[in-house]
Amino acid sequence: MGGSAFTQAPYLLRTPRMPPEVYQHMVTHCHTALSCLFRTVMAPVEAPDKDSFGDVDFLVAQPIDADVDESANIREPEEGIKPKTGERPVIWSKIENALGAARFKYNGKDATANFALPWPHEYASLESNVVDVNSANDQQVQLADGTPEHDDTPTHNGENKLAVPDADTTKVEEQPTNNNQEVSNYVQVDIRICSTVKQLLWAAFKHAHGDMWQLLGTIIRPLGLKADETALYLIIPEIEPINKKRAMVFLSDDPSEVCDFLGLPHADGQWEKPFASVDDMFAYASQCRFFWLWPHTPGSDGTACDDPLAPTRTQTANDRRRIKTRPAYRAWVDDFIPRLRARGLHAPPAQLAHLSKDALRDHVRDECFGFFPASRALYAAQLKAWTAERQELAVRSELIKSVASEEAVAAHPGYDPVHGSSRSIVLAALKKIVVEGDASYGGIVPASPLRNPDGTWRMDEAAAWLRGNWAAVAEVAWAMHRAKCAGNSDAKMKRKAEEAAGNDAAVGGDDVVVEAGSGVGVAHVTATEPLESSALSVK
Repeated sequence: MGGSAFTQAPYLLRTPRMPPEVYQHMVTHCHTALSCLFRTVMAPVEAPDKDSFGDVDFLVAQPIDADVDESANIREPEEGIKPKTGERPVIWSKIENALGAARFKYNGKDATANFALPWPHEYASLESNVVDVNSANDQQVQLADGTPEHDDTPTHNGENKLAVPDADTTKVEEQPTNNNQEVSNYVQVDIRICSTVKQLLWAAFKHAHGDMWQLLGTIIRPLGLKADETALYLIIPEIEPINKKRAMVFLSDDPSEVCDFLGLPHADGQWEKPFASVDDMFAYASQCRFFWLWPHTPGSDGTACDDPLAPTRTQTANDRRRIKTRPAYRAWVDDFIPRLRARGLHAPPAQLAHLSKDALRDHVRDECFGFFPASRALYAAQLKAWTAERQELAVRSELIKSVASEEAVAAHPGYDPVHGSSRSIVLAALKKIVVEGDASYGGIVPASPLRNPDGTWRMDEAAAWLRGNWAAVAEVAWAMHRAKCAGNSDAKMKRKAEEAAGNDAAVGGDDVVVEAGSGVGVAHVTATEPLESSALSVK
C-alpha cells in the first residue's frame, strides 16, 4: 500500500504505491509547483533498492511573496501540547492550488499537511496496486495488534515521519476493497514548512537514506548521543532516567559538522544521492568512528559476554519491534554486524577494549567536549542546575522530614497539637529558614551558607544544622503561631463588636425610612425612635 492519510473516511481514496517512474514524475511536478511559493524546496534522499514508493515527502522554507509570508509564523507545536484544530493557515490553500491537489488534509499542526494529487495520466498503465513485500527500506509491516512500527525518535506526531502518522505504511496484505472507495488512484504528498533553511537542511539530513539514522542510532545511542528532529545531543546520564528532555545537551545542528564528528565522509555527495544498494548504506554507516564490535568471547554458559554495547544489553523495546518490522534494520542487526564480528573487523581501540559501558560513555563525552568546545560549559551548567533542584527537593521532602520526624517532634516538651503546637508548623518553619532564608524566627539562621555559589547544596552541613537547631526552631515557631492565633482571635472579637454596634446604630437614631409593599398600600414610616416590629402595618 501507499500513503494512508486518505484511505479512511471521509476521504476513502486509493493511494497505491508508486513505481519509480511515477515517483520521479511527481517529485518533478511538486518541486516545480512549490518553487513558485518558496525559495528553498527539497525532497529527502531516497533509501536504496526501492522499487516502489508510498508517498512523496517535501520540505520547504523561505516564502517568496508577501501574501504567503505568514508561513514565517508557522511553527512546530511544543512537545506535550495538543496541536491546534482551528482554521488552517492560508498558506496551505495556496500550496493546494499550486500542486493541483484533489484533496487536502490539514492535521491541526502548523508545520505539516497532506495532499492527494491525481495519479498522472501519463502513467495510467501503472495504476495497479503495488505491494513490494521485499522492499528493504520502505516496508513498515503492521503488527498483529494492528499498530504500526514506530521509531523511537520523538516527533510531535510520535513517529519519525516528516508529516502525519502512518504516512508511509506498508502492510503485507491488501485491505479488503471498500465499496464506497473511489476507483481512481491518487498520490499522497506530505509537506513540511520549515521556519528556517537551517531547520530544513537538518530535517533533510535526518530523513535521508530511509533507515540510515536508525542504523546510526544503534551505534551512538548506547554511548550517550542522540540525534532527534532538531540536532545532535549529548545525554547527561545522571538526568536521563528522570527527565530525558532536560538530559539533552546541544552539540550541533550542522549536518557537515555532525558527519565530521562521527567520522562519516560527506565531501563526495554521500548525503545528496541514494546509495546503490542496502549493503553500500551499511558499509557507509559502519564508517562511524564509534562503531565498535567486540569479538565473541565464550563465557561460562557458552555465550558472548565481553561486549558492553551488545544489542542484548542496549536494545530498547522499539529496537526489538523494529527488528520484526523493518527488513533493512533486521538485516543490519542479524546479518551485517555478525558477519563483521566474525571477521574481527571494527574492534575497539586497545585502550577502550576493557572499559565498561559507563566508562565508554565518559570517553565519548570527553570527545564531545573536545570537538564541540561550547558543550562543556553547557553540560556543566545543566548538570549543576539539575543537581541543585534535586537537592533542594530532597531537603524539602526528605531531609527536613527525617530530622523533624513524627517521633522526634512528639517527644518535644512543647508539643501540643490540640493547642496549635503541631509538627506541620515545625516543618513549615524549617523550610522557610533553610530553603528560603527566612530570619523572622527569632533570628535563628545557619551561621554559614548551606549552598555553594553555583546553587548546589552542602547536604552534610544542612543535615547537621537541622539536627542541632530544629528543637529551638520548634519552640519559636509554636510561640509565634500561638501569638498569631491570639491576635486573630482578638481581631475577630473586635470586628464582631463593631458590627454589633453598627447594627444598633442602624435601627435607632435619625430619620429611618421604612417602605413595605409596592404600589397601592405602600406604608411610609419616618421614625426618630427605635422601631418595634408592631409599629408598621400595611392596609
